[in-house]
Amino acid sequence: MIRQSKEDSGLAYKQVGRGVPVVFLHGFCGSKAYWSSMEAALKSQVEAYYVDLPGHGDSRTYLKTSIEEYAELLHTWKTEVGLDQFILIGHSLGGYIALTYAEKYTQDLLGYALIHSTAFPDSDEGKEGRDAGIKKIESEGMTAFINGLVPKLFDKEFSQKHSEVLYHAKKIGASTNSDQAIAFLKAMKNRHDRRAVLKKREIPHLLVAGENDSVIPSYKTFISESPYATEKLVKNSAHMSMYESPEVLSETVIQWIQQLRIPLRN
Repeated sequence: MIRQSKEDSGLAYKQVGRGVPVVFLHGFCGSKAYWSSMEAALKSQVEAYYVDLPGHGDSRTYLKTSIEEYAELLHTWKTEVGLDQFILIGHSLGGYIALTYAEKYTQDLLGYALIHSTAFPDSDEGKEGRDAGIKKIESEGMTAFINGLVPKLFDKEFSQKHSEVLYHAKKIGASTNSDQAIAFLKAMKNRHDRRAVLKKREIPHLLVAGENDSVIPSYKTFISESPYATEKLVKNSAHMSMYESPEVLSETVIQWIQQLRIPLRN
């Protein structure tokens, strides 16, 4: 069931299944539809909340330029929905928000997962890329920006065999509000180094990286060095394993959650 928050957050979400509550945050210029290939496998295991980030999918815009403000918005949404403790899973940009949320609201989380994401801040080169992206959107629009972005997210061999998947991802991305995309580019550029969160917060976390990911390579994901960390390298996948290897990613998430031995709610 697709729901629209009627209160302050303005975040749309889809709620599916029964079990441990798990909130999924997609990546930049994505939507809750990113997780659709995993939905069938997960619905018998968890109570999933697939959330559209602001200005993406069916959610209202929220033109802030810090990751902290988006984590606060997620906390507002969590209160509106009536969630107590839950697992938070974030892909790429969603992972930046998830890690920031874990830093401030540790007590809310039963665990969290970073899917093709990192605790590192942007490098100087990365910041230049964010600025170039802003200029691209301002001068040529979202479609041109997305046509340049999406092919970089997928494994080349996968792209050659599954052009329809790239078309689908481009269609989702092009529907992103352009002002929101610019706001998120600024927020990602300005985000803080959160490596200490992985090491100091005593909370289980899953780190997933793609073997062929050139956007966030595995050495930028597998940095936890914590007894609370579980790591998974997805073979033959780049930055989009929910499309490229949905069975592997689903199984990884399910097994990790089962290992947490979280009692079901009445």
